[in-house]
Amino acid sequence: MKKSFFFLCFLVLTFVANGQDIKLGIGGGYVFANSQRGQGRLSGFRVNGIYEYQTYRSRISHGLGFSYVNTSGPIEKNQVQQDQEVWMVPFSYQPKYYFSEESARAYIKPVLGINYSQSTVTVSSRFRKEDNVGFFGAAAAGIESDLGYNGFMTVEYKFSYVPNGFFDRGLMHSLQVGIAFRY
Repeated sequence: MKKSFFFLCFLVLTFVANGQDIKLGIGGGYVFANSQRGQGRLSGFRVNGIYEYQTYRSRISHGLGFSYVNTSGPIEKNQVQQDQEVWMVPFSYQPKYYFSEESARAYIKPVLGINYSQSTVTVSSRFRKEDNVGFFGAAAAGIESDLGYNGFMTVEYKFSYVPNGFFDRGLMHSLQVGIAFRY
């Protein structure tokens, strides 16, 4: 009886383990925001990695994301020209809802997490640095397209809220492209 029970548990766990997709991906893209310090537009790049888990034939996946974002640009405050650079490292939970199960799938996802950010403002030969740790939230929409059985490509727009005091009203936009593999 005991052997039958353990054998049945092993079979159930095997079916559950095979009924899922694990996805690993990397990507990057363009980021832009308005500066909080004065009149100016910051732009730069974003590099991110994601780990996702999706049960078989489900329209919802759960992911953990890690990014590096770097923006910079000239700003003007009190008629003085300054340069500002802001970089941040957000870590987030990203559930994703797919609208179909075809080879090209549209999706939306909320993003909730924390970030560490740093701002450097340079005026002539002097500079000032500020650090911040806080909330990171976003809403994203994109398209995921298969590149074969195990690979796929994503194109995504992300509207982020980062209340660190470095961006105007805490808003940041990004457009990114990524590649990922499932196993």
